[in-house]
Formats: sequence, structure tokens, C-alpha cells
Amino acid sequence: MGVSAIKSFYLSQAQTQKIKSASKNSQFDINVKKSDNKQTEKNKIDKKIAAFYAGSALIVGAAIGSTIALKGRRWHIRRLEEHVFDLISQKENTAKSLKKYQKSVESLIDGTSSPAEIQERIFNIYKNKIKEPLDYNPVQPPILGKKQKIYVQDAINLPEQHIPTYYRANMQPLSIPDFHMGQRFDFELPMSNEVKITKMANGNFTPQPLHETTITESYADSVIWDNDKIARDIMQNFYDGHGQTIDGVKMSFMPVEKGKYKVRIEGKSTYTPDKAILLGESSKQNDAKAAGNFGEGLKITVLKILKDSGAENFKVGSDDWNVTWQFISGNLNNKRVLGYKLDKVNKFDGNYIEFETENKNLLLSLRKTINRFYHSHNTDFKNPDFENNILGIKILPENECGAFYIAGQRYQVSNSYDGLKGLTIFLKEKPPAKSKDKIIFDPSRDRTSLNNAHLKSIGNYITGECGLPKNDVVRIIHSMEKFWSTSEKYNPNECSLLSGFIEGASARNIYINFPDKYVARTWYDSPEMLESLQQSGYVICSKDFKLLGMQDINELLTRIRKHKPISPTEVQKQKIILIKEGVKSFTPYLENKYFNPEELDTKIYIFNKEASDESRYYEDTMAEAITDYANNGEIQSKGFWINQDYLDKGTFSEILGTALHELCHKYGGDESSSFSYKLTDILKELISSSIDDAKLRTELRQLQTLWDGLK
Repeated sequence: MGVSAIKSFYLSQAQTQKIKSASKNSQFDINVKKSDNKQTEKNKIDKKIAAFYAGSALIVGAAIGSTIALKGRRWHIRRLEEHVFDLISQKENTAKSLKKYQKSVESLIDGTSSPAEIQERIFNIYKNKIKEPLDYNPVQPPILGKKQKIYVQDAINLPEQHIPTYYRANMQPLSIPDFHMGQRFDFELPMSNEVKITKMANGNFTPQPLHETTITESYADSVIWDNDKIARDIMQNFYDGHGQTIDGVKMSFMPVEKGKYKVRIEGKSTYTPDKAILLGESSKQNDAKAAGNFGEGLKITVLKILKDSGAENFKVGSDDWNVTWQFISGNLNNKRVLGYKLDKVNKFDGNYIEFETENKNLLLSLRKTINRFYHSHNTDFKNPDFENNILGIKILPENECGAFYIAGQRYQVSNSYDGLKGLTIFLKEKPPAKSKDKIIFDPSRDRTSLNNAHLKSIGNYITGECGLPKNDVVRIIHSMEKFWSTSEKYNPNECSLLSGFIEGASARNIYINFPDKYVARTWYDSPEMLESLQQSGYVICSKDFKLLGMQDINELLTRIRKHKPISPTEVQKQKIILIKEGVKSFTPYLENKYFNPEELDTKIYIFNKEASDESRYYEDTMAEAITDYANNGEIQSKGFWINQDYLDKGTFSEILGTALHELCHKYGGDESSSFSYKLTDILKELISSSIDDAKLRTELRQLQTLWDGLK
């Protein structure tokens, strides 16, 4: 029976008509009767699909010949028919999918006459393979540790214990009265010898009538400041005016008519009126210890209070001058703009701001802000665990909220002024905005809350670029020991800062001699392994510590591993071969994309977790990946261990799935996203391929049949 006869006999009339139309101009002549040349274009099928169908039909026809059994012919053609018309309907990736399917069918039917013959042939191939010996020694696992811990001659010993400081040990917290609605609030911080009063000579100035600026009232809406940020910027000016402390600052809220309060805050220093009027005329931008920068904070504060807090004007004064800010009608389009006038007034020895507001939440924020700056009674700065001329680090009880200060000013971390847990950090100077083309610190007017990336950059800068002595760097990292083993999930901010400290130290080639109890995580640690090591007294630290010379878990296990390889029985040997062949059947889809050829020729070693001489680290382990560093520094799979009871009782699909799972541990541990994503990608690839690959499905079925027959 010829090819055209086979097609005409087994395809429905409607399907035959589609193939006739599709193959009209094909390079393959499948000898079907030509349809009317006037057939409309809308009934034509993609020529490539028709050409492939015709080619596949030739292959099938040549293989089965005129003596093929009816059942065999129907099976082959039905599979082709269903797949081709499914592709026709989907119209997606047809050429690629058809080519793959054609290759699969060619492999299946080459030299055979029916599906039964195909299955029998593959079955016999595998049956003969399991009679062969293993191509590796199953009781001689690979020697690992190509990149063992590097012992550096000038590595610094970790201090044996923390030595607490007694800096500012006599600090006593302030007793700040509560603010009650409708009542007057008065509070003055005690003076101290830390206050540095500045007296600027005003010289001669000319009073100015009401001037309009180019700042519109609506511009206030573009500034995302809440009451806490406004209060912080108000207090910042007094902090810098007293030499980086708010000692001696006086604050009062006095009730006035219509539910408003008259707010007045006073400091001891004097300065010139241009500092209150001109943007960019602040003297702070070149002072790394100053909390402020360009004087813009005061102007934005004025704008926000006038726009959002019900104030009619805002006064700034010092010595014998006074600037009054208010909204006025602009000359350009009558829109309200910010205006100011400068007056000569009675002499005042110091400086002040004054305004009236109905915003009671702003008053509460001003009271809280007292302890968001350094002063001689702020106990956040008392007895830090580490302090030098760059920073101080104070370790707190685990559940106690901590703070992050920059140049004496408390910053938000993750949108909270209490954004650290169990830790307070104070930097004595502002980090630079940029260093080596990397953003370090953003001093923008919007006072951005610090996030994980900011903390890491700041930490990296401090230990890597501030020129600290190496011993100081080690002491900084040692003071953070509480966070060495904490999870990034529960302490993301603290761990990010520590990671920055470590990276900065590593960039300077600083190495530390860590005691043996410390071990760095790797990408592929299992939860069971971590728990076992912790129960044995090991402190599991962040994988970043590997950069400083700490041994990692892979190196530790290389030294303490207690797996005793078991020589497989004949049945176990045959199962190992079947699993190896199962992995190899996936080679077309995994090789060089996910694994190299050596990894796909996986080595399997048996152990007995119940044995008396087996390490208790593996009492809950059914299988364990064997990984090591390749010559290029990447992690590669060296095979895996499997518990003998699991191998004896598990099904073919269970053990094959376990093999893929363990091979994927070259990408990370069970809890890592890198491992999960890669395993998902591989499973998706294999599931998708098995739908099209008839050869793969047949091979896996025959492997399972052999597995099920083993006794």
C-alpha cells in the first residue's frame, strides 16, 4: 500500500481535503488528488505544516510498507494526525515543534514495524545494561574541597570577648513633660559644656518690604513631608546652631484663640538674615558634622506649615532682625506665592522661630523630636559596644527598638524612626553622596528613608573607604556578632548593614581567624543539616563571612563527614543503573543548559542512616547532594548519596525525582530561591518536552517496567 493510499484510507474526508489544500505547492508530492485550482485563499494551511506532514507520511509509509498490521498503521498515523492538527489550530512555534516531533518519530520507528516492537527493543537495551557493572566505584566517593579555607599569614585574630565602652556613662534620660491639648507646654533642655555658640556679626542690612518669591503655594504638594519630617527639620537648625547638640534649646506651645497654639523655639546662637532668606546660603554644606546641607530645609518647612498647618505667617529672627514669611498674590498670574519681608526689631541675644498652628499632631511631633537628636541626655549614645572617631555601635536587647543616627540626627529606616531591632548605630559625620561612582548617601530635600541598599552602601563605605585601621574593622564586625547568625528574613536591616561591613573589609583583603565553631552558610544547605550542626554547637553565619576566611559548611562537612559508603547488592546496582539511564534520557533537554555531561552521568552512593557508625547529622536524611567547586570557581554536582532503605522501597518515579532534586542543589539549598526557580524551570522543560517526545516517554516507561520487575 503506497503513502497516498495509507493517508486516504485513514484520514477523514474533511481532513484529507485540508491536507490536499495545504500540500498543493509543497516540495513533497504525497500523490493526493488535486483539488480545484480556484479554491479560495482562506482555506489554505501553512505550507510548512503541509510539507512536514507529507514528509512524515513518507517516513511512516516507508517504515510500515504494504504488510504493516492495521493496528500499527492506525497508531502511527493517528499520533501524527492529532499532533499536526493541534499545531494547525494553535499556530504557535509550529516549525520547531514539528521538527522535534518528526525526529522523535524517526527514532522510534527506525528498523521496527509496530509500537510493540519499539517497546521491546528499548526494553531489551536497558535489560542488557543492568547486567553490566557500574562504570565507577560505588564505595569510593569523590574527594571534595578543591577550594579549602585559605589561611592568610597576616589574618587578624578575633577578640576573645567584647570589651564594653564607658563613654558618656553618666548620661541620665530627660524627663520631658507630656503635652496636653488646651494647656501650655514649656521645656528647656539643660545647657552643657558641649554647646558651641556661634555669634555672627550682622553688619548693616537694609529692611525689605514684602517681596514675592517664585515658589507657588501648590509647590508644597510636591514635598512629601509628614509632621515628623517637618519637626525634624525645624530642630535641625537649632542642633547645628549649637555645635551639633540641642542642649540649651527652649520650646513652648501656648494656646491662643480659635483652637490654635503659638509655637516658639529659641536657640543661643546668632546669624545673619541672608541665611533665613536665600536658598543655598547655609554654611552647612561643607560641614560633614552638620545635620543640614543647603538651608533648603527651613524654606520647605515654612512652605509646608503655611500650606498644611493653618499658619498665617512664619517668623524667623535673630539678633536685631526678623523675617516674616507668608503667602501673597503673585504679579504674574495672581496665584498665591511665598513672600517675605525683612524688618529691624529689638535686639534678641539668640535666634528663634515663631508661628501659630492648629495642627496638634505637629506639636506632638516637635516634642518627640527632642530625642531624635544628640544631646547630653540622649541615652542612645550611652556606653556603646564600639566607638571610634567614625561611628558608634550599641547592641540592645533582642526585642528593643534601635535607631540610626547620621551626624547626630535620627533617620528613618524602612519608614520608621525605630527601624532597627536590637541595634543602635550613630555615624559622626555624613557619608559622601557618591564614592567611586557609587551612590552612598542621599541628602535630598525629601529626606528619604534609609532602606537595605542604603545601609549596605554605608557599611561598605565605612569599613572599605574611611581608612580605618584593620583592627578597628575587625572590632566593628565583632561587635555585631549578635547578627552573624540571624536570618535576613527577620533582621533585614541589620543584616544588610553587616553585609556592607564585611564587603568593605573584604575589598581591603582583611582576613580574620575565626574559631572553629563558626561556619558560613552556602547556597545549598538543607534545613535538617543546619539544625543538626546547630545542635552540635556550631554557629551558622551568613555566607558573606566566607569572604573574610570563615570556613563554610561545604568545607566543614568535607572534614567531618561520616557517611560510610555501602557496596550495593545486585538489585541495588541495577536500580542505580536504571536511575542513571533515566537521568541520561533527559540529556537533550538538560545538557549544557542546566548541567554538563559529567553531571548528567551522575554518580550514586548508598549509605545507611540507621548504622551505628553513621553521623547523627544525617538521621533525617533520605538523600544528599554532593557538590564541590569546579576549576572556574562555580559549584558543580558530583552525584548524590541515597539512604539504602529509601532506594529499596522507593518507586522509580520517586527516586528519579530525587535524583533531579539533588542534582539541582548545585544552584542552592532547599530554602534558597535560586534552587527553587531552577528546579521549577527544569521540571517545566521536562514536562513540556515529554508531551512531544514519544521516544522519551517510551524510554521512561520501559525503565519503570524493569524497575518494577526487580526483586
